[in-house]
Amino acid sequence: MEYIKNISLFLIIGLIVTWLANWLQSDFLTDFLSENLITLLIALVAINTTTMSVVLTKIREITDKLGGNFTRTAKEMKVSIIEQVVLVIIAVIIQVIGASELIKTNFPPITFFANVVLVAIFSYALNVLYDTAKSVFVILQFENETSKPKNKVEDKKQ
Repeated sequence: MEYIKNISLFLIIGLIVTWLANWLQSDFLTDFLSENLITLLIALVAINTTTMSVVLTKIREITDKLGGNFTRTAKEMKVSIIEQVVLVIIAVIIQVIGASELIKTNFPPITFFANVVLVAIFSYALNVLYDTAKSVFVILQFENETSKPKNKVEDKKQ
């Protein structure tokens, strides 16, 4: 259910942004996505993978120190990487379809629909990046909270 909600949200974002770009008669979005989207998505996968490895290392340290079970967290991170790879594949397919002269001739609105999906993919990928970045801050906050002395009396004894 969560996936359907997310996909719907990002398709609506893609629709609004694409409609707005068309209304403004701007080709920037179409040009930008056609020239850069695949490279950006692959870069975001690389950034997220690296960030997740750091987060998982910190989680391992926390688990060794304090205990806990983070298997669900690790599983969700794996799903996130799979999602991102799927986004790259879908983006390639949509760009091939959207650039096809044969399809454009037989179905002129394809460019608009392709742009909606591509903006949705880009937005979703940025959301995944944001989500990964949040995990870093959660780890930092946890480390700060667990490293603080319990009270001032303990502080003075040391």
